[in-house]
Amino acid sequence: MVLNWNALQNAVVHKNPYCWMQFENLLEEDASEKLIQSFPSVELFVQRDDGWFCNPSFLEGKVVERNSGWHSNVEKGMVSFPIQELSEVWQMLILQELWSPTYRKIMEELSGLNLENHSVIVSFERRHSRPARSFLPHTDGKHKTLTHLLYLQEQWSVEWGGSFCVLSSDQPESVVYENPPVINSSVAIVQSDNSWHRIAPISPRAAHHRLSVQIVFTAPDVLHLYE
Repeated sequence: MVLNWNALQNAVVHKNPYCWMQFENLLEEDASEKLIQSFPSVELFVQRDDGWFCNPSFLEGKVVERNSGWHSNVEKGMVSFPIQELSEVWQMLILQELWSPTYRKIMEELSGLNLENHSVIVSFERRHSRPARSFLPHTDGKHKTLTHLLYLQEQWSVEWGGSFCVLSSDQPESVVYENPPVINSSVAIVQSDNSWHRIAPISPRAAHHRLSVQIVFTAPDVLHLYE
């Protein structure tokens, strides 16, 4: 077991300034160490201005649609790396837990959404200190019905920035909550016109990449946006 199901069910649900959820100790201690150690290496990513993301050239020949950047594994789930290239603990987390009816049902109960026909998109990210749009206040596109964020750092200094910030407006200083990118903390947000958020700029002094996993519930009619 990778997820702490009790921690998932007992999330704190906030209604202001929009619907978002706060989790603590969401990953089992033994599993979290293995997840960190086997997080996909930087060589398997392509660099953009705001970090490293899935490398399509690595995926070539292993995806359903050539160079789409996504590997389709089950009817209602996708992941940004081929499942067979991930470690056993990552496969367990994705195949048996994140893509399970139990996880979907709990997220429905927490968010108040009907996610029955949604696909669950799992993507890996490495971020660094370069300028990025994600450091600016923004709301997610409507294709992201619900987004759940997991962080994979055992240690992260506050001085390095990189926290996920819940905002009350489109102003960067309107911070309601800051979630540091450490492994015992996690957040989820429901997409809306006012679901403003941003990532605090990452300092060039940061000793590590900011590692995270984004889990997105996406409606079938907008799934093509990920291809």
